[in-house]
Amino acid sequence: GLSEELQRECVAVLRYNRAGEVPDVSVGFDAGSAEERAYVEAHCHTTHTPSTAPRGSNFYALWRCEKGHVWTAQIASRSKGRGCSECTADAKSGAHVKDRPEMQEKARKGQEHWLNKVELLRKSWEAHPKCRDNKTYKDQVESCSQLQVKGLLECLLLTIQVAEADGLIEAGPFHDSPADMQMSFMGWTGFTVQAWRHKEFKERVEGLFQDKPKKNTLHTTFRRAGLVPDKWKNGWEGSAPFRYDPEIRISYSSRDLPSSGTAKTAMSSIDTLPANLLV
Repeated sequence: GLSEELQRECVAVLRYNRAGEVPDVSVGFDAGSAEERAYVEAHCHTTHTPSTAPRGSNFYALWRCEKGHVWTAQIASRSKGRGCSECTADAKSGAHVKDRPEMQEKARKGQEHWLNKVELLRKSWEAHPKCRDNKTYKDQVESCSQLQVKGLLECLLLTIQVAEADGLIEAGPFHDSPADMQMSFMGWTGFTVQAWRHKEFKERVEGLFQDKPKKNTLHTTFRRAGLVPDKWKNGWEGSAPFRYDPEIRISYSSRDLPSSGTAKTAMSSIDTLPANLLV
């Protein structure tokens, strides 16, 4: 079934499984309003509810994010991480912080944090013989630099490389062209956590952040890289692999990864904002 987070977002499961059949909600409506109730009563599924619908269902649902935006999407699509398009657009443009000095200050601190963190990880990587002498790792890091992948995602690459070198995870087959983001995340097509060391691996990933991150923050970190398990609990505990999914990466990438091939556009960290907004 759906996670607790998605159950909270799911207003109702609809009876349609084709996009052309789903009634438009572009005008939106307030939570609990007469318009919302009328829409749900007219189009809800006769048996499925947010608590009973399978996470892989092709039926559409009515969703509402924490900011009140309303949209419809297939349950399977939402379960894979495709969220509110309005929030995504705001994040890309920086509109959500343009007139909020406190958010700009938070962004500055975030940028400083990732600059410092990546420098520390680079030093650890250089000091680790299994990393600095590994040609595959070197090629991946070089591609990371060429594509200007920075901040959190560079930190994530270095972290999973060191984790694999230390035996915390087992890498899947590496793609021989790390810069081809349609096929892998910097050469990584997937990995499996070693079950008996799963706590240590998760602690290393959590250690990338200034404060212990929320569960969804961790999941979004890997979604932005396109490395996701079928179920997060199984992935973290080592009973299921993290696999590369380019569609999930693209839907979460915002500005920090190229949408295809070997784009040369500069890319920023998860906390980086357009310079014109940091005033």
